[in-house]
Amino acid sequence: MDSGATGRYQQMMTDEVLWSQAGTEKHRRILDAALEMFADQGYAGTATSEIAKKAGVSEAAIFRHYKTKKDLLIGVVAPVLRVVAPALIADIKGILSRRYPDLRSLVAALVVDRTAFVRRYHRVLRIALQELPFHAEIRAIVDEVFLREIFPPASETIADLQARGEMMPLAPELVMRTIISLTAGFAVHRYFLRLGEPFDEAAERELLIGLITKALGPERAD
Repeated sequence: MDSGATGRYQQMMTDEVLWSQAGTEKHRRILDAALEMFADQGYAGTATSEIAKKAGVSEAAIFRHYKTKKDLLIGVVAPVLRVVAPALIADIKGILSRRYPDLRSLVAALVVDRTAFVRRYHRVLRIALQELPFHAEIRAIVDEVFLREIFPPASETIADLQARGEMMPLAPELVMRTIISLTAGFAVHRYFLRLGEPFDEAAERELLIGLITKALGPERAD
């Protein structure tokens, strides 16, 4: 990731984005508590009374800001995704605009950059991933922010690699879904589940890059 993109990410930490939505210290504590508890316990497993207790406010104070618990969920997830999205999209478009000598170089650039992004925003991303199947509002944000912006430039980069024989002739959408799915699985294991510690991130990232490259690379004659 270039230094400019790193600087943008550092200036837009999750807490700062959420705090910008809060008009009072009490509201800020509500958002902080909701972010932590939704990330740790899930939306369904968290009661507003628990959030209120952790925030040191009454449950009525939460409902003065948010009509429902679902409104509170969207209030935690949507601002971060929407504020982070422009820098994220510009960063990925920058990666995809380059001409790569081979598939491995493209995969390495995407995997390294995206795992750094997940590391920084792991709490709100955990909530988004947990609740994506259940809330159309979150799916709409992801669709608007990522899919419509990222797939067109990705298709051009993939077509270039395929034309040079560096990649199997697969549909660009399938290629990107494969890369995203495998990278997301790596990130979920590393930052959300934390199974099988200790975790050699560099070694496992290289293994992931190798697996994706082998899966999508050109078919070789025996």
